[in-house]
Amino acid sequence: MDIVRDIYVDHPFPRRDPEDERKRLKESAFGQIELVKNLFWGGKKDKLRILDAGCGTGDFVIYAAEQLKDTESEIIALDISESALDIVKKRAEIRGLKNIKYVCDSLLNIPKLDLGKFDYIVCSSVLPHLDSPSEGLKILRDALAEDGGMGVQIYAKYGRYPIEILQKVVRKLPEEDLNKKIRNAEELASCLPKNHWFNILTQNAKYSELKYDMALNAYTSSYTVPQLYELVNGAGLNLIRFLNKMEYDPSFYVRGKFPEFRELPAPEQHEIAELLNSRIVKHLFFCTKNSYKLPKMDPEDDLLIPTYARGSPEFSESNGKTLATFKNLFKVSFEVNPVQAEILRQIDGKKNTGELLESVTKKLTKPKETVLDEWKVIFKHADLVDLVVLNMP
Repeated sequence: MDIVRDIYVDHPFPRRDPEDERKRLKESAFGQIELVKNLFWGGKKDKLRILDAGCGTGDFVIYAAEQLKDTESEIIALDISESALDIVKKRAEIRGLKNIKYVCDSLLNIPKLDLGKFDYIVCSSVLPHLDSPSEGLKILRDALAEDGGMGVQIYAKYGRYPIEILQKVVRKLPEEDLNKKIRNAEELASCLPKNHWFNILTQNAKYSELKYDMALNAYTSSYTVPQLYELVNGAGLNLIRFLNKMEYDPSFYVRGKFPEFRELPAPEQHEIAELLNSRIVKHLFFCTKNSYKLPKMDPEDDLLIPTYARGSPEFSESNGKTLATFKNLFKVSFEVNPVQAEILRQIDGKKNTGELLESVTKKLTKPKETVLDEWKVIFKHADLVDLVVLNMP
């Protein structure tokens, strides 16, 4: 851990200028609070205790705190780097956020810190740098409330492999100074031929963390999907879903062929998807304690309340077709028919499914069965990328 600590003390990651908070709010994949509330509690929890275990310069912390600033929620920003926490503090100060507490320590010391239990814990790319990721995950599990949930990010074996082989090259260079190691890593990356595996798999993208990862002498672990399930289950946790569900769906890659994949258990489907893709660099997933049963959400349940998790769509016309476009976190556009468009227009987070479909039926004078069928189609697409969630009344 010492080499990791030294690097991130001298080079807080990711690089952030606190002054940027005056002109934009940086979004965070695990920080979609409406989605989190829906996933773990059916939307029925407003006061949250949140821990970011290894917060870095605070993208998740700031994004979550901004959404929860008018509630009684509390966020603990924990990191081994005081310089990284200083950046988080400056970002929060500019935004006037008062719902954050700061702890400079390792997540391995959480049992000694008397922090209490948390409803939601986020841990992004920290576990792979520990001598024992499984020990770290068990510590986080013990800090989780019985009905709590976690968002975890770890390295993926196949997509990560090009970085890992370059790590080995950097370690062959006789250099002890961290800054020079990082410069060596940057220069090495710039020397790679276009047909190098790294450039092929990443489409020439130079990940911002590459120079840190390639300069680390400490071992960093990475996981295939089966190894990931073993890690999570071994910690007494249940992997309930990946953040990007579509990326772990085999049918996304085989274009509707091989329907027998659908008959396999979910972990095997996820394994096949990773093998078909091989570009997944990081696994992002949600998990809970084994003892906790998630609320069941059925789109045909008339009492559940459809709600936008990432902002409502904008509608546009092109070549006689209607497009519904969502622009929060990432841009997604759907071609929708008139019934689907009206359904999306009427989602307001207040009407339950029964009321929503009844209202659309009356306005368009369409058969009730037709509106229900169109609702199931549009919800399936929107749910796949977490645009629409169903909350309990």
